[in-house]
Amino acid sequence: MLAFLAALSIPTHITWGSIEKLQKTWQRYDCIKNKESAPFKKSRTRPSHIQRPIRTRVGHMKLVRTWLSGVMSLMLLAVMGTLYRPVSAEGELRWQSPKREEMRVRLIALAWSHPRSSFFSSEEVFIAEKQLSHNESSLVKLVYGFLPYQPRLSENGLDYSTVHEFRAVRDPTCDETLSQMNSGEVGDWRQAQPSLKYSTDAPALNLQRHRAPLPCYVTTAEDYTRPVHDPVTEGSN
Repeated sequence: MLAFLAALSIPTHITWGSIEKLQKTWQRYDCIKNKESAPFKKSRTRPSHIQRPIRTRVGHMKLVRTWLSGVMSLMLLAVMGTLYRPVSAEGELRWQSPKREEMRVRLIALAWSHPRSSFFSSEEVFIAEKQLSHNESSLVKLVYGFLPYQPRLSENGLDYSTVHEFRAVRDPTCDETLSQMNSGEVGDWRQAQPSLKYSTDAPALNLQRHRAPLPCYVTTAEDYTRPVHDPVTEGSN
């Protein structure tokens, strides 16, 4: 060793004791260095027995959140189904549009009519015969509505030999007897005095005989189809 140090031109006064002291100094330095770096290593890497419980708790929380979300969704759907359940058959019929019926009638008399309005719809009310078959008919009350630019039904001519075809809606709220239709009430745009305007060749009405309310049908100019000339033959009524 001394020969090797001499070859390297190292002073020969360095002894083995000096070398041993130097080795011990380096060992102490390594120990101090390892102790100082140990906390940083522990902070960077965690033992596996500490990491696994954390991952397990996170996965468990995710499952709980998913389950709660599903339960809340089902409860919301149940509440919406209760609030927006289908209406009953009675409610559906109540909100359905009125059913229009194809009709053929002969006008017997004009009971009363509104003065034509420049902005709103007006009405004419007739006593008419509804044809049930070729040789059978029944008395009805007919309410005909028209707008300012539309013709009146009476403008087609009050002629008993004319059959009027149209669609109408049955309205029980406006049923009236012949006496009520001929009473001439003031305040609902009727004439002050009874005044039935009969159609040409129409049979006279017996107000005392027909005491039952006449079924009321409502139609408009849009639902009017056409007039048909169909003279009445003897024995058809």
